[in-house]
Amino acid sequence: MRALLVISIFLIISPFAETAFEDIVLSPRALAMGETASSSADGLNFMWNPSLISRVKSMEAMFSYLALYPWVELNLYPGERERIGYHMILCSLPLGRGRGIGLGWLSFRSALYLENTLNLAYGERFIRILRLGCAVRFLNRSLRRNEYARLNPELIGTGFSKNALTFDVGLLMDLDSLKLGASITGLYPADIGFISGEILPSTIRIGIGRFTERYTLSGEIRVRNGKKGFGVGFERRFLHGDFALRIGLSDETVGLGWGYKLRLGGHVVGFDYAFIYPISRLKGTYGSHLFSLRLTDRP
Repeated sequence: MRALLVISIFLIISPFAETAFEDIVLSPRALAMGETASSSADGLNFMWNPSLISRVKSMEAMFSYLALYPWVELNLYPGERERIGYHMILCSLPLGRGRGIGLGWLSFRSALYLENTLNLAYGERFIRILRLGCAVRFLNRSLRRNEYARLNPELIGTGFSKNALTFDVGLLMDLDSLKLGASITGLYPADIGFISGEILPSTIRIGIGRFTERYTLSGEIRVRNGKKGFGVGFERRFLHGDFALRIGLSDETVGLGWGYKLRLGGHVVGFDYAFIYPISRLKGTYGSHLFSLRLTDRP
């Protein structure tokens, strides 16, 4: 996530840039914990490791919004104040016997440029300690049909939208309190170029996590397009697990967050927040904020 502001500005100025579909984790728990998503015990993190969906035991839905550097004002197009952010909706459906299906939608939006990712994942526990998963990922990027796009000489004669398809695979070694996870997202080379061929790079994640009743400790290494990264995170739970504090560090950000569960009969409503601050030369950004609402239907 390093210099996401710079990336976002570049996407708006040149929507056909090579920075499309940034590898960003919008799980509030994982984001606050150094983006450590591959070995998570949370089944709704299937967009970053499809095998995790096999862990779901009830129907769940999560709605998230990431306000990307909200105090930075961008007026790149006359008459339109730029607001950059991500929206995400995740849903899970358990199938029993260690199997599950997940459906996710992730969207980046600006005044000039849009990205949409639709993810359908399936995961299954093959043996007691091994879970495997796969997913199909539909990608769409498009330009808003305004005066800027119509008059841009580099876009004349090109389409205002581009679709592509790719796949993800993942595994999770479930060793009681210790979990080892690995995933490859964007396994199939998807061409997302507006003007010329532009292949979406794959992301490889390998993570480890230790889980107890009171705390979680996680770590992850990742590689995308030849660039290596890492993340570490810690979560401490209170009030019988209903309240949690989180902290994390990655090669690009420092993260903080909290989560609270409200139990209503046979249902659970979760509220989560994550704050991330870039470790880079960017000044005056004041970080980014992720807000999330989670609904769980207990069996």
